[in-house]
Amino acid sequence: MKERFATSEANRRVRELAAIGETIEPHLWTGITQVRPGAGIAVVGDPEQCADTLQNFIDLGCHSFCLSGYLHDEEAERFGKWVMPILRERNRERMLAADAPRDASGFQRPSARGGAGARRVR
Repeated sequence: MKERFATSEANRRVRELAAIGETIEPHLWTGITQVRPGAGIAVVGDPEQCADTLQNFIDLGCHSFCLSGYLHDEEAERFGKWVMPILRERNRERMLAADAPRDASGFQRPSARGGAGARRVR
């Protein structure tokens, strides 16, 4: 298992970034790579700082994250209680657009309340 991590391109790149310093951007910490194998960069800070960091990635087009923490259950609860509400509020329109019904070609279907023709949502 350790050999697999050692040859991973992602792990190699994270180790390269960690060599620059433990903090590669505000609130992105590479120190976790020194205590466990695998590519790992932690989002650290208070809830607003963590939301700001993730929002930067959302604004660049990221729509999914693989997040974990220690202890997993408690960290998931903290994220859901403190960070997720901030991101939901900031991305309300994006979330509504993502949940809108679409036809087979990816066009948004008009709502039942009436609306203009279909439009493509990206």
